[in-house]
Amino acid sequence: MTGKAKIRLFVDAPLGQGQSLSFSRDQAHYLTGVMRQKLGARAAVFNGHDGDWL
Repeated sequence: MTGKAKIRLFVDAPLGQGQSLSFSRDQAHYLTGVMRQKLGARAAVFNGHDGDWL
């Protein structure tokens, strides 16, 4: 992972370079409603196997 992210979010998906993710409704609510993140904000995602990805 390069750079810094204020938010860290667990995802139940394999992670790797160039991969895109879809967030669940609850995850999207957490990011936008609870953490007040805007489009383009950085978040680190992790799955417990592949490390943290920005």
